[in-house]
Order: sequence, then C-alpha cells, then structure tokens
Amino acid sequence: MLIQLVTERPDNADTLVLFLTEEDKLYPHSPMAEKLLEAMKERGDFTGKYKETVVVYEKKYRILLVGLGKISELDEEKTRILASSCIKALHHLKNVKQAVLEMPESLKNALQIALLEGLLLSRYGFYEYKKDTHTLEQLLILFASKQATDAFKDLEKVHEAVDLARDLVNANADSITPTRLAQEAIDLSNTYPNIKTTVLRKNELERLGFGLLLAVAKGSSDEPALIIMEYKGAEDSKEKPVAFLGKGITFDTGGLNLKPTGSIETMKCDMAGAAAVIGVMKAAASIKLKKNFVSVVASCENAIGPLSYKPGDVIKSLNGKTVEINNTDAEGRLVLSDAITYIQRQMGISSIIDLATLTGAITIALGEEAAGLFTRSKKLEEKLLESADKTGEKLWPMPLYHEFKDQLKSPIADLKNSGKRLGGASTGALFIEAFVDEGTEWAHLDIAGVAYISEPKMYHNSLATGFGVRLLLQFLKA
Repeated sequence: MLIQLVTERPDNADTLVLFLTEEDKLYPHSPMAEKLLEAMKERGDFTGKYKETVVVYEKKYRILLVGLGKISELDEEKTRILASSCIKALHHLKNVKQAVLEMPESLKNALQIALLEGLLLSRYGFYEYKKDTHTLEQLLILFASKQATDAFKDLEKVHEAVDLARDLVNANADSITPTRLAQEAIDLSNTYPNIKTTVLRKNELERLGFGLLLAVAKGSSDEPALIIMEYKGAEDSKEKPVAFLGKGITFDTGGLNLKPTGSIETMKCDMAGAAAVIGVMKAAASIKLKKNFVSVVASCENAIGPLSYKPGDVIKSLNGKTVEINNTDAEGRLVLSDAITYIQRQMGISSIIDLATLTGAITIALGEEAAGLFTRSKKLEEKLLESADKTGEKLWPMPLYHEFKDQLKSPIADLKNSGKRLGGASTGALFIEAFVDEGTEWAHLDIAGVAYISEPKMYHNSLATGFGVRLLLQFLKA
C-alpha cells in the first residue's frame, strides 16, 4: 500500500476517512451525510469515542468515521494505535482501492506525526508465502501540517528499515542464515557509502579464539559469522561511538537440550536482535543521521548434529574465561559474550547495548508489552527509557542483584552458562555482564516477549514487530 501526502482531494478516490472527537460537531461534508451523522449520534451508533469506527454512505463517497475520543487524553502512542484502527477498518471494507484521509485539525504537530507513524507501521504485511487479499492500493493524506509534511519523508525511510527487520524475522530460517544476514549487511554498505561492513567467518573466528560462538555453531551445516557494520555520519566527531549488538541465532533448536513442541515452532525469531541492529543501520544511513555508531551481529544456528556441543562441556571464551555448559539452550548469552569481548578490544567504543531474544523468563515478567532493561549505568538507563517513551517501544528496568550470581558458580570452570528457572532473565543478563570490562557502559535488552508476538495487535499486522529499530534510532538522535 502506497501512502502519500496530497494538497487536494482527488476525484477518483472511493473512500473518505474523517476523524471526530467526542466533543466535535459532526463533519459537514454534505447535507445528506450531515443528516445521517446526526441520526447516528442521536441513536448512539457513533459517538466519537477513541478507536470507534463506522461507515456511512453518500452519493460520491463511502465515508469511514474514526473516533478520536478526547483530544486531551491522546498521546503519541495512543495516536499510533488509533491509526492502526483506521487501517484495519479500511481493510475490512470491500473494493477500496484509493482512500483519502483528512488529517484532523484538532491534532497538533506531534500527534499528526504520530498518526503518520501509525499508518506507516500498520501498512506492513508479510506476503512471501501467502497472497495479499487487501484491495487498498493507495492512501492519500490531506491537510497535514507543515511540520508533519516535512517529517514524512524521513518517517517513510525509517519505517522501510523497520519493515526490513520484520521481513528478516518473518522469513523461513532456511532463508535467513548467517550468510544471508552477512549479505544484508554487505548490501547496505554497497548502497550507502558511510557504512563499512566486515564479516568474520569460521576460519577467522577460529584463529581469533571465539570459543563460545564456535561451540554453539558446531552442530550446524551453516557457518557462523560475526558481522560488523560501522556507520560514520559525523566524520569530524571526536566522540567514541556506541555499539549495538544483536543476537543472531537464525534457528534455535535448543541443541541437545532440545526444545519441546510448543516452544520450538517460533525459533526462527531468535535473530530478531540481529534484525533490529541491521534495521537501525539502514534507518540511520537513509536519513543521513549525523552520528557515528557500530552495529554488530553474532550469528549462527543452534542446531543438532554429530558435532554438537554437549551439556557438561567446558569451553574457553575469547576473553579467556572458561564456561561449563549446563544447558545448550542457553546459547544466546554465549555468542553475545564472545562478541562483547571482541567489540571492547577492537572497536574503540563508548558503550554497548545488546538486543537479544534471550529468555522465556522475561515474558513471564513482562508479557508481550515491554522488553526487559538490564544495566548498572544510570546514564544509559535514563536515555533508553526516554527513547522508549518517545517511540512506544516499551522498556522496563530489571534487577542485576548480586544474589543471582551464585547460580552461575561452577566447580570445574570460571562460571556456568545458566542458573535456576526462577530469576532466569536476570541470571542470563548477569552471565553477559561477566564479560563486560570495568569502565565499559553496558545495557542488555531482553526482547523475547516483544520481538515476535503471539498474534497481530495494535499496529503490528504480522508476528514480527521490528522492535528496536525506532528505539535505537531515537537513542542516537537524543
């Protein structure tokens, strides 16, 4: 679906979208429509309540009315969600090819921009394996403010990057391999001159000593990859760049601790962190963001084979610490830890933020509404929470209590890779923290509940949400 801003209503549109508040007088589009709307209001069929929709007809247009509720109660996230109600209602109508949406004057600039964001987020659908049955081809936006109009071009580019992240997560695991993720990064560097991509493959990883990443990859026929993307949008900047690190497990069987039915079916999504850091790279480059940062993907498949790493193995990490494997399904923290060591040694960064579909435990705590935020840095915490509030990609601070560390003690190695079931999100984060050097600011985002949801909702029409792209971009802008 194409979304465009226009300055006048075209003659060939078949549907008109109008927004009304609970306090508004009815829209005087035509005498016939006015009488119909008055009758509807009297009978309570349409009151202008938030997300309420109804269709009325007049000679030229089918008119979709959408309720804004009370303007004083609207914020940016509620406005994005309102836009999704509009798109869903249009999709439910038959034979709508071109619709015109009149931007309500009652929405101020920030809310108009949020409405555009919601429309762009809601237009996405994944149709690689199933035909798109929606008839709506074009949505034209009329009467947008100058500020919203000026913002729209960049909004489109950012949401194309969100859609890339969604596509990568939604596609089959046999299509989205470590090699494919590497190629996506290479393609970005070929498209945008301020992106430099370096890919370390198996031989180089062996030479350098990536023991944990290579152990997880042993059971797979696909080679692992460490994918490094460097973005330079501010050549003269003396600031050290932030590094975004994405977990890129392209399919997670659980290894020899095999996941059961009911848990394994969605494990193509275990590279959603990788998709997000690739997506933010594309977003920043496409809008020519004047910042420097790094995106790194630690990627492999956690498969089962005759060479698979085993429970009870002790493996030496890149930084020299030894790890007792007591659960091969706690693999994401292993690949991230080797990557963190490499980033600290080689990249000259100021801080590291990792995104990972790390634990089922975080979904018990926060459901599908927020990602868990683990950090000891007040500076990172505040900035990330502000970015979350701005974008609607919610974060909730989680504890790194020292009491959890006892669960990671091993009698035969420096530490073991998982603890007890209770507090599992915190012990997973503490394992990663054990590889963060003193003096390096670090935050871990456990996105297991929000990156791939159980059913479409709000402005997510597919299970993959692209969570993290807008959040990290806002973090860079702030």
